[in-house]
Amino acid sequence: GVILGAAMFGGPVSTTQVMSSAIMGAGAAQRVSKVRWQVGYEMLVAWVLTIPLSALLAVLFYFPMNWLLT
Repeated sequence: GVILGAAMFGGPVSTTQVMSSAIMGAGAAQRVSKVRWQVGYEMLVAWVLTIPLSALLAVLFYFPMNWLLT
């Protein structure tokens, strides 16, 4: 899912995302109950929030620093 989605939309994919998805997929292939789905959900939320929150933090640091240094 992660690799296919990134390939379709041209998004970046980290090695961590690929490995995590592969491990979850291998576990699910053996038995769906082997996968800790709550952990997968938390990872997905973290992946989705990383870029917007990073952008917000950059803005919060940029404007005060720009005001102080100009």
